Amino acid sequence: MKMAVQLSLQSRAENDGRIHPKVGAVIANPNGEIISTGHRGQYTPGNHAEQEALLGINEDVVAGAVVYSTLEPCTFRGKQTPCCLRLIDRRVSEIVVGILDPNPDIRGRGWWKFEEQKIKVRNFVQQFVEEIREMNRDFINYQLGPGLMVTAIQPEGSTETVVTEHHRARRETLEVSRGVISLKGTYRVRPARGDSISMFVRFGHTYYQQAPIDFGFDHENSLWRCSSVWLGWAGMEDSSDYEIIVARLSEDLSVATRHYSTVNRVRRDRHKLDGIWIGVEMDPEPPGFERLASLTLRVRK
Repeated sequence: MKMAVQLSLQSRAENDGRIHPKVGAVIANPNGEIISTGHRGQYTPGNHAEQEALLGINEDVVAGAVVYSTLEPCTFRGKQTPCCLRLIDRRVSEIVVGILDPNPDIRGRGWWKFEEQKIKVRNFVQQFVEEIREMNRDFINYQLGPGLMVTAIQPEGSTETVVTEHHRARRETLEVSRGVISLKGTYRVRPARGDSISMFVRFGHTYYQQAPIDFGFDHENSLWRCSSVWLGWAGMEDSSDYEIIVARLSEDLSVATRHYSTVNRVRRDRHKLDGIWIGVEMDPEPPGFERLASLTLRVRK
């Protein structure tokens, strides 16, 4: 366990603007003899620690081994084979996990897959768990999300209205006049560099991207602000089917929505076509669209 923690300190993150974990892995015989070690990005940027530790090791050597990994082996890797399946295929006998993956799409699933295959799973001792959590604090916060919340709404030329928990839970619906509003809110952790977080107005199945969110609005009090959100422009009827959404976008979706924003800006500035907004049809919401906060509104004339 100590060796795995020390190895994790050597981890190399990809230079993609995102926060990645520090992970170390040790493969050993049940008697304690070390077979192989690895850390994230040891040989190839982006490779996971278990993946690096398995490189060049014959299958019969790993069969029956104990694997110590500071982070729960992944169960999803996109086009690559998840580390969980790599270890199952190599017929290891036991997995010792430092912390569960904070990613909600992975958390605990590796543990269940190992148990389904009759592979023993246990935790590191508390001393090392605390060390792993501390060195991965930023990654854990990133995966748990920024904890965004809408706390106030202010129509143009009107006083600010407090958004309550009843509004956020959809037990009550706020009613606002058609036009421009500004929004304020709080965050638990300020979004990291490289995060693509956008404000949208949803009407039906169409999503209209709004002005950028200012996460530096009041850093001392963990407040964000979006100064210009358009509601009910020409051609849109009064309805309670308006929704304000703050979402984190995948790279592909971020590129697509930026394109729509450019089209809208050109229509407004170059062709003087105001009052008409082009949105993105999304039904259902794609996997790269991660809701972080939302608020339902009724818009009237």
